[in-house]
Amino acid sequence: MKVSFVLPHDFRFSEWSVNDFLRRYHFSKKYLDVFAKITGSMTKLYILHQDISDAFTVNNISFLPIDFYFPPFLKFGNEFSSKLVAKLLLDNPDIVHVFNYYVWSYPLIVYKLANRIPVVAQFHGIVDHFSSLKLLAFRNSYTKTKIFLTSFYCEKKKLIKLLKINSDRVKIFPNVGVSLELFRPFRKSITPKILYVGRFPRKIKNRWEKNPLLVIKLFEALRKRIHGLTLEMVGDGPGFFRVKNHIKKKKLEDHVSLRGYVEHARLPRIYSNAWFTVIPMYFPEMTYLWDGSLKESLACGTPVILFGNHFNLADWGLMISYSRPDKDVEKILNIFKRYDMYFGDVKSIRNTLKEKCSWEALIKNLVKIYETVGE
Repeated sequence: MKVSFVLPHDFRFSEWSVNDFLRRYHFSKKYLDVFAKITGSMTKLYILHQDISDAFTVNNISFLPIDFYFPPFLKFGNEFSSKLVAKLLLDNPDIVHVFNYYVWSYPLIVYKLANRIPVVAQFHGIVDHFSSLKLLAFRNSYTKTKIFLTSFYCEKKKLIKLLKINSDRVKIFPNVGVSLELFRPFRKSITPKILYVGRFPRKIKNRWEKNPLLVIKLFEALRKRIHGLTLEMVGDGPGFFRVKNHIKKKKLEDHVSLRGYVEHARLPRIYSNAWFTVIPMYFPEMTYLWDGSLKESLACGTPVILFGNHFNLADWGLMISYSRPDKDVEKILNIFKRYDMYFGDVKSIRNTLKEKCSWEALIKNLVKIYETVGE
């Protein structure tokens, strides 16, 4: 089976260069590598990049230039490359797998590939406030998608309702996997510590994007009540110094450690050392199928704090209010005091991750889905 993966956006949001993408971890490269390893099949990854004017290929990764942006006022998800569809038709894979069906170019991509190459499209977040409008306005194009993959049941219901498609065409599926051989438990800090791992964006476009300042807001509320609490923040991005200045303004330098970019292989001990990893983005429902740092943290035996519409508690983490994280402080304090009672057993969640979210399990399940496309 020959598969082509497509990452249909550029890297203005992270300011990664081509070399950054090639040398750093990115989930799309992991899809590519593990799929080839498990199936022995031909795979290729297509990437759009803002800093190039000519297409070129490095191993099995093709970089394509941007022709134009529409709508022009957006900073993400509005990239168009005329070479993309032409390259896909020339390669003629058995399946095209697109990461993010809410980018503005997706309706055009699937329309041009329809009846020639089957397309599987995966949910990787909301690009802007027009997701429902796109589904309705470009319904004829969207319905040409063979299979949709999403981590959320609410998103599945939305696609079925607005596109008027059968439920079997929308699968509940992890957006990324986790390497359980790498991410495993190590020593945990004796004193309470929370952790953030992720990008530092210049500006938060919507609540689906990780917001490091939300972590600091939660930390400030907890630090007043939890003696010795510290915060460790790992990652980089165009908003790094904005966060650094915010920490200085709040006089938190002695309590917050800004680590910057850390190699993927060094993350397991950092995750394990924390009591909680904070995932500062909106979750419409409590699930471990969404987000990479969430799965990496759980694999290391560290529960997570998510943000949603209301408080919720599971054996792998808790959800607090996105709009008012401070209102759930008392509940969080109670959990900190009884930490071992709530989160003493990490084996069960690792077994669940192994079955559903390890990269090997993810790709094997993905192959099964691909096989249904031709039926």
